[in-house]
Amino acid sequence: MLKMMTAALTCALSVAPACAQVLIDSEVCTRLQRAYPPGLYVVHPLSSNVVGNPGRDEGCTSDGDLCVRGATGPAYYDPQARFYYKAVPSANRPDAGREAAWHVRTQTIADGIADADAAYVTRPAKRTQCSPDSDLPTLEGENRYVSTRRYIDYHGDKGRRGPDPELSRSFHFKLENDDSTGTCIGSDDDSLGGLDRAYGFKDVARTTQRVERVAQSLLEPTGANAGPRGQVMNKFAGLSSEFAYRRPGAVDCFGFTLPLPTRRDRMGVATWKPQTTLVVIKRVRPGSVEPLLETTVRWVGQ
Repeated sequence: MLKMMTAALTCALSVAPACAQVLIDSEVCTRLQRAYPPGLYVVHPLSSNVVGNPGRDEGCTSDGDLCVRGATGPAYYDPQARFYYKAVPSANRPDAGREAAWHVRTQTIADGIADADAAYVTRPAKRTQCSPDSDLPTLEGENRYVSTRRYIDYHGDKGRRGPDPELSRSFHFKLENDDSTGTCIGSDDDSLGGLDRAYGFKDVARTTQRVERVAQSLLEPTGANAGPRGQVMNKFAGLSSEFAYRRPGAVDCFGFTLPLPTRRDRMGVATWKPQTTLVVIKRVRPGSVEPLLETTVRWVGQ
């Protein structure tokens, strides 16, 4: 603890660029692989306002310039932090030694806002067994915020899906089949048995148009004294859908984004106070999706 507090104070008094620390997934996963059991973690860099802050870094394990906290208990939200998931080693799995992919879905409830009408959608730009000569295209910048209507339309059940070349090309990707044929099967292939069951958001319905509502409606009185209110589409303030990928032989570990506000009117960006985040992780294989983890993270101390 003293080591972390001293380092945090030094960083606070410094103007060195190193204090604006960016987590590098491969480096964090190497540490998790070496010394931590499988599970979900929130990892804070040294420059975080959590490190060296009495009370906030309680429960953090100091690992050099990182603060590692298991996500099974209350966690402090920190914009510089990331989620990390260390999977159970795949040595005994039939696809051991092959490429691996995971899908992560998060749904966040926050103070004072709801009705998320977009989702943060992303996948790393990496080379895969089915794209060995060039990095996969990926969504960039504001294009990562995909309307819930568009997301739901593309991830409908077989026969009810609308075409979306950009999501097909820049979000989904192909994996090499586990058999010896060398064929490639897309993560959005109909053989999965329904993309809504594989990647859909729970309790987020498709709407024909955005329902207008008063910004403070969640805080308005009810009954005779209530002002005009719009319809609440869903209770969530932030939604995300991410793929993670690892090449053959790499560790079964990956990082992904902490919850973000995803209303397209940008409501909540300046006052973001998440309360709980549902995290659902599934392993993606050619033609199948296997549930691995479903848990709720509770955010405190904001």
